[in-house]
Amino acid sequence: AGHRLTSVYLPFSTLNILSRYEVPKSRCSFSADVWTNTVIRHLLSPTRFIPGSNMVQFTGKFTRTSVENYDEFLKVLNVGFLLRKAATSSTPVMEISESDGNWVMKTSTTMKAMELKFKLGVPFEEDTTDGRKCETTVTMEGNKLITNQKAIKSGQKDVMAVREFFDDKLVMTMTCDGVTSTQVYKRD
Repeated sequence: AGHRLTSVYLPFSTLNILSRYEVPKSRCSFSADVWTNTVIRHLLSPTRFIPGSNMVQFTGKFTRTSVENYDEFLKVLNVGFLLRKAATSSTPVMEISESDGNWVMKTSTTMKAMELKFKLGVPFEEDTTDGRKCETTVTMEGNKLITNQKAIKSGQKDVMAVREFFDDKLVMTMTCDGVTSTQVYKRD
């Protein structure tokens, strides 16, 4: 029995992305229509298909389990001693959700919570927890969400944060002026 491609409206950008995927040619027991529907379903959901790898879930709840070089990273941002100690000794929980292209990234500790609302690739204004005002853009590349914070005020610094997602965790690498901090969060 053959499969029929379900008729759906796709924006031109999705069709361009879809054209990059090929129907697997070896050991393939399903039709091109099924493959196309599978790729479309994953492109339109927060679970993205990454060619040559498994599917990775971006959304969920994550708790920090380890941190490296965070104090030095915060010093580069001119964060004071007390705030640095609070940040390095806390156990943040990050919750990431997505609905219709609207993303929410909420990070909470016992002392403070911050929430970012964004659309991929669309710049927005952000007041960071360390006091900077930034034009921030979040993009997706493979299994990574990449956050670029461009400081608006003269004398303040830019930061790039890369969140790399795996089945059981996410690894966040933050870089400012050549200083990098790595944090590992387990998937709850």
